[in-house]
Amino acid sequence: MEQNKVEKIVNGSGFPLQIGIKTLIEKNQENLPWRVLFQEHSWVNYNEDKGGFIDLLLLSKCKVIVLNIECKRVKDVNWLFLQPSTELTSRRHAKAFHTRAENGNIQRMGWIDVATEPTTPESEFCVFGGQDGASRSMLEKLAAEVVESTEGFAIEDHSYSHSTPDFFRYYFNVIVTNAELHVCNFDPESVDISKGTINEATTTSVPFLRFRKQLSIHETPELSWEKVGPREISRAKENTVFVVNSSHILEFLRSFDLDDTYRT
Repeated sequence: MEQNKVEKIVNGSGFPLQIGIKTLIEKNQENLPWRVLFQEHSWVNYNEDKGGFIDLLLLSKCKVIVLNIECKRVKDVNWLFLQPSTELTSRRHAKAFHTRAENGNIQRMGWIDVATEPTTPESEFCVFGGQDGASRSMLEKLAAEVVESTEGFAIEDHSYSHSTPDFFRYYFNVIVTNAELHVCNFDPESVDISKGTINEATTTSVPFLRFRKQLSIHETPELSWEKVGPREISRAKENTVFVVNSSHILEFLRSFDLDDTYRT
């Protein structure tokens, strides 16, 4: 087979990006608070009857944080995240799957909001430049599967800890892509509802951000309208996926950390 044909076939897959990211992390391991735990790790979520393979799992050197990384290679595409506000805003909080066991008894196993660094912009809307409208749901589908695989691995991970009566860990969702990431800000009051369009917008290129929306199909937690209200119910069903431009993966890993409040 001709070399250019081989390269074309290989480059048509996402594996070179995944392999390159893993190699880069291992090459810089001495200067990073992370190590590669698994690559192409199989997962099963029995609650949802789903399964697949996780591209990369990173474990923090303090053994408290796990990053579930999905590598997504795209061609000539910009990912544009919408913020319906006139100024770029950022958040510290993110949804993580948290497992806590004491004396062999599970105290918590589920999704919670925690404060993390780095502070980044957050958005629940993403559109794609360079693809047709039918591709808009690609990120939502990809992010939802990452969430499911994170939960599946977290449950599996705890099963390995039976010899450790006290177990404490947070699991985060991450998508690493070669797509350029931009945040689009606009005044929501200026939307022309007769056309469904905006007239003025500002865009900011960002190295990484939080993508947060209702990605899980799990049942709503035991909340009530009277006690907490619709906003709290909505937030309880949301998940956070960090979206990182591949050229900035080392910057992201060096800056990512959990607020000290959640380490005890």
